[in-house]
Order: sequence, then C-alpha cells, then structure tokens
Amino acid sequence: MIGIFDSGFGWLQTLQYFQEAYPHYDYLFLADQKNYPFGTKTPKQVKEYTFQWLQWLFDQWAQIVIVACNTAAAYAIRERQTIYPDKKTLSITIPGMEKITEIQKTCKNIAVRATQWTMQSGMYTKLFEKVDKIKNINMQVTVTTELVDLVERGETDITKKQKIIEKYTKLLEQDKIDCLVLWCTHFPVLLPEIMTQFDGTIINPWYEAVIKIQPYLERHPEIREKLTTNGITKLYTTGDPDNFIAIWKNIFPNLEEAHKVII
Repeated sequence: MIGIFDSGFGWLQTLQYFQEAYPHYDYLFLADQKNYPFGTKTPKQVKEYTFQWLQWLFDQWAQIVIVACNTAAAYAIRERQTIYPDKKTLSITIPGMEKITEIQKTCKNIAVRATQWTMQSGMYTKLFEKVDKIKNINMQVTVTTELVDLVERGETDITKKQKIIEKYTKLLEQDKIDCLVLWCTHFPVLLPEIMTQFDGTIINPWYEAVIKIQPYLERHPEIREKLTTNGITKLYTTGDPDNFIAIWKNIFPNLEEAHKVII
C-alpha cells in the first residue's frame, strides 16, 4: 500500500490525482482530524503526532508514506527519515520546489500560500537558499488560514467561496505576482475557483508529487515490488468517520466509508 498522511482532509483531492494516475495501487489515507489544525500546535506536538501516525501507517503495511501536511514535513520528516531510514517517507515539498526551478525564467515574483507554522519554520526560505538553480526570484510567503478553514468545513456555497478567494487573488494582482505556489494540502480543492481569478502560473506541489512518484518507484524497485495492486483505497480518521463522510461526500461523491483509528 501507499500511505498518505495529512492533518486534515485537504489531501483527498490529491488522493484522487494518485488514483487517476495509478489506479492499480492500493492506498491507505489517514487524516488526523482529532488534532487538526497542526498550524495551531507547537512544533513538539506536531512532531509527536506525525511520528505516531506515520508508525501506524507502516504498521498497517504501508510500504511508503507520503507526508502531505507541510507543517508536519517542516518539523518532523527530516528527523523521522534519519531515525528510520528503512521506512520511506516522502514530502510533497521537494516536487514543488523542483517545479519552480523549471519555470523560473517566466516567474520572478512568487507568492507562496501556507499555514502559520510552516511559514515560521522558515522551510521555504531554506529550500530556496539550498537550490542553486533558483536565481533572482522574489518570494512572498503568506498565511492563508481562511482558505484552509474554507476547505476543511467542506464549504459548498459558491458565493462564499468566491468572496474569500477573491480577497487573496486581489493581493496577488496588487503585488504583481506572476506565480502562485499552493503549498497547503487544502488549496488544490479550490484550484478551479482560483484559476478563474488568477491568470498567472499556478504550481500545485501535490500534482507534481503524482508525476514524480513513478520515476521514484522505478529507482526503488525494492519498494515498488512490495506495493499491493488491488485498486483498493482505505480511508481512516482519528476523529468522527461519519462527520468525515458527511462533509466530503458533497465534494467527492465516490467516498463510501471511513474508519476510525483506534489505538
């Protein structure tokens, strides 16, 4: 199985990307609804939650786990990879950064939309400094809590969604932004609405992760050969599974059932 971990429900959109691209694989998705949002927790708490649930996913026979939550990636993934090198965990941050190196000739003013703790971690600034290929780019990192909340509650009112999104897209126009990086798992759910209000380049790191996973597995046949291929997806939450389905059924009608994690 390919494991997917997020602090909330935002990664369901990207789960669909994976299912469409690689329908033969089995997926195990875990949303830590009980502790959402990670952006309001301390770095120590984020690390504890992330370590706990990554271990749970591996215990459920995940052969590789993708950490979808940037806050979790910022405060836990490096240490986790160092302590457990045999348990492969990947972050979507790197595919997004690699995409920026590809399009930097046409994008000089970049806006990054992220959560508070991810921004305060300085993760993006550090990554930009390490990637020598990225030159002469102005980066603006902004906390967009309203957009996260909009997705997490499964808002279906188009007028409300457009009004909130418009507030942020106007800032992009005001600051002459030519490239928008959606560095929060929730934002791809809002991609259709964002595209109607912003005509610049949009980088969706989760879509980039889908593109990159196949060559990664080709480089690591020891992982690929262990992945089960029954086309099965299992959804788990640390919160209320009925609430999970009730909120997201409106957006993802193919959702059938979610299970509660019990430890």
